[in-house]
Amino acid sequence: MFKINPIEIINNLDREYYMDWGDNFSFDNLFKKPDLDNKMYKASFVKRYKPYNNTAREIFGNKLTNIIVYPPYGGMSWHTNGPKSSKRMYASWSEDGNSGMNWYDTEKDKLMIDQDDKGWNIRFFDVPSWHCVWSKCYRLAIGYNVMREV
Repeated sequence: MFKINPIEIINNLDREYYMDWGDNFSFDNLFKKPDLDNKMYKASFVKRYKPYNNTAREIFGNKLTNIIVYPPYGGMSWHTNGPKSSKRMYASWSEDGNSGMNWYDTEKDKLMIDQDDKGWNIRFFDVPSWHCVWSKCYRLAIGYNVMREV
């Protein structure tokens, strides 16, 4: 049996797993419309920890897409995870509920803020779709490819 304890993971984070991609990361930009003309399949700006890659794949299998710990005022910039279609599932744990994922609905030209509840949250979504991640507290996210285009 394998038990996930978010507090234990956070308390044992190693600085070598910290990722800070670029000085242009702006927490405020996570709450603004993405540049829809830019084909951002992967995030360009990130402030996060990414622990346990190889061990996690051994435990969770090859459908695992990510295990990420976001520190307070961390996040991941707007991206789509495209171009291939898939369905994703993210189980995330929020220290106090002051975190979440934002979505951009291109058909309605509308930004949607999807704030976490304190504790565990589960989300399913289709890829590609515009989204970003924000956190004002510690947040653990575990992602899976539930269904992938062949």
